[in-house]
Amino acid sequence: MNENQRSVTVYGRGNREEFLITTKKENFELSEKQIAEILSEAQISKLKGELPAKTGAWDPEVTRFSKRFLQSAKIVRKQVENDKVLDPVPILSELFYVVKNELVEGLYEYVVCNRLEGDDLIAQSTRVTFTSLVIGRGLGYDSSMLVKLGLAAFLQDVGMYKVPGDILQKGNDLHQEEIDLIKKHPNESFRILSKLGKKYAWLAETALQVHERANGMGYPNSLKENDIYEISFIIGIADMYVALISDRPYRDKLIQTDAIKSAIEDYGDLFPMRIRRALLDQISLFPVNTYVKLNTKALGRVVRVDKERSLRPTIEVYFDKFGNKLKAPEIVDLSLPEHHMCYIIRGLSKTDLPRR
Repeated sequence: MNENQRSVTVYGRGNREEFLITTKKENFELSEKQIAEILSEAQISKLKGELPAKTGAWDPEVTRFSKRFLQSAKIVRKQVENDKVLDPVPILSELFYVVKNELVEGLYEYVVCNRLEGDDLIAQSTRVTFTSLVIGRGLGYDSSMLVKLGLAAFLQDVGMYKVPGDILQKGNDLHQEEIDLIKKHPNESFRILSKLGKKYAWLAETALQVHERANGMGYPNSLKENDIYEISFIIGIADMYVALISDRPYRDKLIQTDAIKSAIEDYGDLFPMRIRRALLDQISLFPVNTYVKLNTKALGRVVRVDKERSLRPTIEVYFDKFGNKLKAPEIVDLSLPEHHMCYIIRGLSKTDLPRR
């Protein structure tokens, strides 16, 4: 074993296996030739010319591809449950199309704002994928790296499909042995993804590190910041953020404003500043569809965000300062000079709105 390698013990189905993996950062990158081989035009061409005409408020490509990724997640789950070797090429092809056609932000907004078909793990993997991609884009990742990041985010939690559903639904009532079982899922993800061979060794290693934290308090190997891949940090903070804004058996979801504050402030020593800054820059403190209260006491919903002035979004006001519902919503663009005295004082849950 050389200085750039370490042994990792992987547990699964009662077996103990030793894997020798490389931690040297430059070995993480796939070559452009490898990317070209995986992302063949033959695969990509299958996705072209299939999109329906535009209908409704959402871009039809966005709604179509959200369904495609949810379906892909269901297929992956079934393959894992049946101990089949995964095929990442169809997922890579869809990710390439999404990145190439600049659908990332639209898909992020759609999967975060809408109720998704499937169970919590299916929805989580889809939301984490597009949350990770918007963060990666904020970090300046090129198209090839975004595709790799998206694949890693989509498959990082496959080991959770081996955890019994009744345990996942128990929430805070877990026994210690059940907690220990859940904490072994990165090892299981590593084992499953290692079956894909050397070309995807980076994918297995990324999944193994997603729950590691910069301060060494993560699992399964208590790694510290310099030993953890950047994309593992990206997926880790995306996973935590998505979990905070999603309902769980043991708690209600947080509003997005509070979730972002928690990720930035409460968990500051868990992720490098560069990653936390990218989250804040790319996912506004007051994202689209967030309900807010203004200093005028009016209540409304964020309908547009300018990344350059994320704290001054455009608001669709529904209720006046007395809590009376307006006959017609009023659009207030906080970035305009005439509204310079008006600002958001806090985010709201939809249940905080008056019932009128």
